[in-house]
Amino acid sequence: HIEWTTEKNHLTGRLKKSVGDAFACLTILMLGSSTVRREFVQDSSKIPNRRLTALSFFDRDLKRLRSSLFGSDGVAFEKAVNSLTYLLGFSGCILNESQAPDIILSSPNESLVIIECTTRISDFDTKLGKLVDRKVSLTKELRNTNDPRNVFSYLVCGLPRDQIVINEKKLAEYKVTLLTQESLEDLLSRLNFPENLDELLEYDLSALETTN
Repeated sequence: HIEWTTEKNHLTGRLKKSVGDAFACLTILMLGSSTVRREFVQDSSKIPNRRLTALSFFDRDLKRLRSSLFGSDGVAFEKAVNSLTYLLGFSGCILNESQAPDIILSSPNESLVIIECTTRISDFDTKLGKLVDRKVSLTKELRNTNDPRNVFSYLVCGLPRDQIVINEKKLAEYKVTLLTQESLEDLLSRLNFPENLDELLEYDLSALETTN
């Protein structure tokens, strides 16, 4: 299907191919059995996750977001984690209060998620202690007002898992999910399609129960 033309000393091939409603296409140029070049083409106007389309308009290829997620600036890291949860479909905010979780989210089924963020391993025990205490306090307050909603807790760090020394059974005991650099990279790779967030939360919780 390639149309070939001769231009000066070059043989030029042009190919037009309809891809329907597909939002992305991987093109591969080969010479015999050898791959010459691969090119990934994406039409942002067709991406199923419309939140990603909006955010990518201001942060092309999410370069700033990725830089902040894997950088050492704690304030920028919190903002990046909040932006990532927005892209996943959560509603939430960064709190303007020191005696509170860094981020509080709400899922489509109104489950609550509290998040503590850290860029260092030295304050892990402190962060974990605060997270557990705030989860218990919030859950107790909800029960006092006859609110049956679940509260999920996450400790998020941009470091690789092998650089983080933490007791897995302790996390499981307190029902705290640890997200590491690998976890964040995985979530970034899945942004094109909307997630079932409540299923995602339940999956993480069940993984903790398996550990325990």
